[in-house]
Amino acid sequence: MICDLWRRSTNLVIASLCLCALNGSARADMVLGNGEWQSQSGTAIRGTWSITLERSGDELKGKIALTGSMLFSGGDVTGTWDGNQVILGTLADGEYQATFTGTIVEEKISGEWHCSAINDSGGWSGMLRVTTAE
Repeated sequence: MICDLWRRSTNLVIASLCLCALNGSARADMVLGNGEWQSQSGTAIRGTWSITLERSGDELKGKIALTGSMLFSGGDVTGTWDGNQVILGTLADGEYQATFTGTIVEEKISGEWHCSAINDSGGWSGMLRVTTAE
């Protein structure tokens, strides 16, 4: 009787731990951010950006909006977040593609972007805020 009760309670604890682990791994954080970007080609080529991402582990996916660019207005982005390094991968708009990389310190992010089709690159900076999904 005691062994049977112990076995049932152990199975219940193991099942509870498995459910908690599954719920934890399925949870995604939301990442919201905004800031400014500038081209190295000239100070007049600049604009703003805003981003909404879903973060699951190290993977990022979401949307970015840009102002001030004659080539890009925004679109879908995917990337990775490894420690304080963020690689947003490639933003594609027709035949043009831009890649974004950055470094995060607390909620501040700064980095570089590059568009090889027009041989231009520059910097971007702003704030990122992570909100944990319940």
